[in-house]
Amino acid sequence: MEFVRVEPPKILSAVQQRTADDLAFDLMLLAPAMLRYAVGITRSRQLAEDAVSGAFESVVKRFVIHDFEPSNLEAYVTVAVRHEAGRLARRSTAEVLFGFATELEQLSSEADAPRDLVELADVLQDLPKRLVDALYCIEIVGMSYEEASRVLKVAKSTVHERHKVALRTLRSALGGLDGE
Repeated sequence: MEFVRVEPPKILSAVQQRTADDLAFDLMLLAPAMLRYAVGITRSRQLAEDAVSGAFESVVKRFVIHDFEPSNLEAYVTVAVRHEAGRLARRSTAEVLFGFATELEQLSSEADAPRDLVELADVLQDLPKRLVDALYCIEIVGMSYEEASRVLKVAKSTVHERHKVALRTLRSALGGLDGE
């Protein structure tokens, strides 16, 4: 029996391979700036790394599969990073808000929880979700009104008003808070 040596199939032509190498080098040069940009959006190094990685992967896939080469690579990558970082930040905030709601439900059902905390949990459960989201983003996470407005996808003034209404409702329901 005779073995025939077969060359592995080339996915990219020689010209495409050289251009793909150039693209990889260009992306490597853009990586630090894109990472800083993504950290500014997500406020999390891990989410920023995931966003940049996902954006770079989509750029390379588009380049290889569709033979697409943008005229301004930096602008194209910046938009891709912005979209991916925003998507991850929204998903992360939604997960955190869901966890907060779950903790409130557990707290209100515990028999040995302090009475003040149970009252607080009950009042927060009675508040509309939009008010609780604003309160959580501002008070618990420590976001600015501008950051919260981006995450909640409402105007900054709306976040400010919802936060103010939520605090007012909490104060009246709990009989006022000393010094606050």
